[in-house]
Amino acid sequence: MLENYSYRTCFLSSIPSSTCSSRSHKNCIFPLTNTTEFKVRCVESERKALLSFKRSLTDPSDRLASWVGKECCIWKAVYCDIQTGYVIGLDLNDRSNNCYWKKLGHLIPGNSTCFGGKISPALLELRYLKYLDLGGNDFQGLATPNFLGSLKNLQCLNLSLSSLVGIPPSFGNLSNLRHLDLWAYSYPIDTVERSWVKDLNWVSGLSSLKYIDLSYVNLSLVKHWLEAFNKLPSLVTLRAVPASIEQLSRLAKLDMGENQLSGPLPESIFNFSELTALRLTTNYALEGNLAQNHFARFHGLTVLSLSCGRSFSVNLTNEWVPPFSLTHIKLRSCSLGPKFPTWLETQKQLQFVILTNGSISDPIPPWLWTLCSQLQWLDLSDNQIGGSLPRLVNFPSTSQNWTVGFYFSYYYGVVVDLSSNRFHGLLPLWPNVTHLNLAKNLFSGSIPLNIGHVMTKLQVLDLSRNAFIGSIPYSITRVNKLLRLDLSDNHLSGKIPHWWYESQQLQVIDLSGNNFTGGIPPTICSPPSFFWLRLSRNNLFGELPKSLSNCKSLLALDIGENKISGTIPEWFGESLLSLQILRMTHNMIDGCIPPQLCQLSSLQILDLSHDHLTGFIPSCLGSFRGLKSMKFYRWFPNYFYFSYVFTPNMELVEKGTKRTYTFTLDQVNLIDLSCNNLHGEIPNEITGRIPEDIERMQQLETLDLSSNNISGSIPLSMTSITLLCYLNLSYNNLGGPIPTTNQFGTFTNPSSFEGNPELCGKPLITDCSLPRKKEMETKIEDDEDEDEIRLCFFVSAGMGFVVMFSVTFSSLMINNSWGYCCFHFMEEVGERIIRFCLGFMACLNRIFSVKRN
Repeated sequence: MLENYSYRTCFLSSIPSSTCSSRSHKNCIFPLTNTTEFKVRCVESERKALLSFKRSLTDPSDRLASWVGKECCIWKAVYCDIQTGYVIGLDLNDRSNNCYWKKLGHLIPGNSTCFGGKISPALLELRYLKYLDLGGNDFQGLATPNFLGSLKNLQCLNLSLSSLVGIPPSFGNLSNLRHLDLWAYSYPIDTVERSWVKDLNWVSGLSSLKYIDLSYVNLSLVKHWLEAFNKLPSLVTLRAVPASIEQLSRLAKLDMGENQLSGPLPESIFNFSELTALRLTTNYALEGNLAQNHFARFHGLTVLSLSCGRSFSVNLTNEWVPPFSLTHIKLRSCSLGPKFPTWLETQKQLQFVILTNGSISDPIPPWLWTLCSQLQWLDLSDNQIGGSLPRLVNFPSTSQNWTVGFYFSYYYGVVVDLSSNRFHGLLPLWPNVTHLNLAKNLFSGSIPLNIGHVMTKLQVLDLSRNAFIGSIPYSITRVNKLLRLDLSDNHLSGKIPHWWYESQQLQVIDLSGNNFTGGIPPTICSPPSFFWLRLSRNNLFGELPKSLSNCKSLLALDIGENKISGTIPEWFGESLLSLQILRMTHNMIDGCIPPQLCQLSSLQILDLSHDHLTGFIPSCLGSFRGLKSMKFYRWFPNYFYFSYVFTPNMELVEKGTKRTYTFTLDQVNLIDLSCNNLHGEIPNEITGRIPEDIERMQQLETLDLSSNNISGSIPLSMTSITLLCYLNLSYNNLGGPIPTTNQFGTFTNPSSFEGNPELCGKPLITDCSLPRKKEMETKIEDDEDEDEIRLCFFVSAGMGFVVMFSVTFSSLMINNSWGYCCFHFMEEVGERIIRFCLGFMACLNRIFSVKRN
């Protein structure tokens, strides 16, 4: 969607380009700068109004620090009329993008530059205000003030991306308004019901309106909303979910992309002879078949953006000569192949070319290789394009004449013919391209060694899912603005380079699914804004370098399916505090799970399965905030622009099945500790016990603790995790009954619990009543043994008493002195025997008691 930005026009002649949204056209010109050279005197009542307005705002970065003193016309963001001194412009738009990224969950250092708080009605004192720009701030769901509709002199009102909710009907009073930007998407609150618009009749009062943007404003409850726009005589650009638009005969730009439109397109759209931009992307329920005759009247068309679907297609023959000259073309999921569409060769002004999932199996044609002077964006991903990328040659810097000709070979790529022309330096292969995406094709051979010397303006290089061989060219370090490097799923080999400190702008590195060997280079965390690292499915070995602790902004670390050894470093929990995804599965990692890992409070995916871990599961794993609350926004950076720069991609074993996640990755909550040597009981903290402070793992969807040595019973508190849809506790030493309430009633597959000999209850066939019966039988047998032992003891003691009594009585009859001596001896022995018997009986009782328990 990047190309949309240059087509947003304020339609103003008296406001600087800086005062309109950053998405506005550059022809916004304001003749007055807020300096003292014009010696404009501030109106006292307006100065007080501005200060009152300032007091109602929150200003974390102190953007309004200049609002001091008596001369308000020299204050930052304030514009006054040169003659009268009245305030006519107020520009509070945050163009640093700091606020925007932060609202979307991106990690930005420093204080937020967002204005927040409340919008004071003191603005009503600015009676001559023509231009008001509050875009790009964060008013956190504050209702759009109704009093803004009383600023009747307004010509430009920009509330885009400001997190204001709703559109008051009082806006219909702004009859002088020319530019109205209400782009809503920037905050979770924009999705709540009170942000939905139910009536657009007020639009008919905007008689001067030329531009309106209602992107991402929910219009699903509005009936006949297009009829209101049909009454606007000056409207040129409408950005918004239509049927009869034939009355908009002067319409120049029509953008209905990123919606849920269904049914056939109105034929009247193709009668707009002044149309310059048509965008219908991502409306997968549209119906119809567009042929070349539909575009016959579009002589001025420069932007064409379409997405095909099951019932919507584009049928353009190779012999077609379009009546227009495009600068932007985006055709997604449209069957253009198998031949590369030759009609594109007639489009000499192309800057953006996006032909994804187009069933093209031809090699890249020579004319596209040489379309180098203005091409900025090339995305040919998800086709079957084969061949090799051209080898880039350093030419001698001489005065010889060179001719550069391209002859394409299906199997061998480009052959360069150098004769009869003046040329020196490097082969000019797309030198101005910033985004090159050739992913999911059939390209082979090596990556051109000089690619970084030629394509120095690259921001995105995506060559993933091809068949490239060789190593990563060192010349990539010459691409100073490179943000994303994705070379995953190729056949690249050798060691991962050490030159990452030369690529300071890098944010994303994905080298997974190759044949790299050696260790993880210690310099890989050199780029300061680095947030995504995937090195999985290689042959990497050795321990994790301590330098990974420098990845302070890292959100995802995936080193799974390698031969990494050693222990999980304790400093993970001290240095990688932003980490949300940690995947170390299928390695040779041993030792215990360090408790410091629990300090990663934002962690939502933890996969330590198929390693050699031992010890207990830390009970503090239940402190992960990412598994406790629902996320309302995507964790990865700005969906609109950055979805072209970076689409998250990760393979996870979730719900027992290996799946690849992209745009839904932020909604996955997973802990997988299976196939290790862990033992002990399942910590209560992992089960989601509900404390009074509502801190629990209620968003946990997948828990896999299989193939360990975990003992104890399944805590009943686990039944409170109502979102848990996959559970695997198999092959442990768990015992007792399996819970049956809440989610546990849905776990009907015995494989989730098998391999636990003492576990019973459904879905296992072991009945929990059988162990009790066996226990009773064992108890009866123990009691019988106990009685027999006691009987034998008492019989023996009795016989001994009889014998001793007989001996004593006989000795008294023979000799009195013998009798007395024998009596005293037997008395002493008897006392000892009694004490022994009492102790022996107590010992027997303890033994039988322990045995019964």
